[in-house]
Amino acid sequence: MDNKSIIKALRKVSALMELHGENPFKTRGYTNAVFTIERTETRLADLSKQELEAMEGIGKSIAASITALIETGEMPVLQEYLDQTPAGVVEMLDIKGIGPKKIRTIWQELGIETTQGLLQACEEGRIAKLKGFGDKTQETIRQALLFTAAMAGKYHYAEVEEKALALQEELRRALGTDKLELVGDMRRYMEIIEDIRFLVASDDADSAFAKAASLDSIEADERSSGPFVLRGSWTTMDLPFTLFACPPARFGSELVRHTGS
Repeated sequence: MDNKSIIKALRKVSALMELHGENPFKTRGYTNAVFTIERTETRLADLSKQELEAMEGIGKSIAASITALIETGEMPVLQEYLDQTPAGVVEMLDIKGIGPKKIRTIWQELGIETTQGLLQACEEGRIAKLKGFGDKTQETIRQALLFTAAMAGKYHYAEVEEKALALQEELRRALGTDKLELVGDMRRYMEIIEDIRFLVASDDADSAFAKAASLDSIEADERSSGPFVLRGSWTTMDLPFTLFACPPARFGSELVRHTGS
């Protein structure tokens, strides 16, 4: 559990508190905790609950929440708010140009609980009529929703890199070989990534594919696979997954071929 993951969870709690109209001082406590963690170089997962409590801006309740997240992977207070909030409303918190207070207004006054419903309301001009919104805010929301829809199933390279390299190492261990490399868009460092591809050198493609398919994060699709290619999905990032296999003697030339567009 790294500090970035803890910060992300605390920010979500703060946003949900504001969304539900909680006491501003209570909400500010989580915001201050985020500010404190962003400034420290200490890895919070290495600290005890008492050490966390002693940090400026982190009290007992927030320290308890952080400790629970580190030890169990879940933060009870975050889950409590998520259980009270429609999934579509939670999704709205990621829309650029609109904060929790405005989302609360949209949710309570128009009863909108999905991003699809929000887009429709923008198209119909209902958002602009809300107090404190106007045409400019409505258009900002509409454009953000359209951009999000267009980017569905796509990630920036930086969002995928760390997890893709971790998957590469996991595949190497499972298949028992170092001759396994990322290819395609990831190897070319393309800005937008729409799938994840690997090439492995193996004299037994069937065995290699079976080992790859046994990984928890890989869902194989036998119908679209073939003698020298395993296709499916990478559930960690919800991206299409492809593993090509070739004889060891051809690994170099195949690496070049599968790296190209």
